[in-house]
Amino acid sequence: MAEIEKDDTLAAEVQEEVEQAARHIEEMEFELAFSGQYDSRNAILSIHAGAGGTESQDWPICCSECILVGLKEKAIKQKFWTFPWERRQV
Repeated sequence: MAEIEKDDTLAAEVQEEVEQAARHIEEMEFELAFSGQYDSRNAILSIHAGAGGTESQDWPICCSECILVGLKEKAIKQKFWTFPWERRQV
């Protein structure tokens, strides 16, 4: 309808409503994913570099930092243990 009438204001309003609905659906999907019987319990995640040199050790550090950022964005409590030889900045 906005295209037919060439109304940019209406098009912007519709676009904003679509984006708002998409954000709401995303939040609801997240809530649904973590609303099961066991979702209030703790989880342990262990990330290992495996075989390789220095570059292979960088991968788990980057991966854990990404996970921590995601947990902080969703306001999920976490405890993170590292070994003294690991470099880590979040």
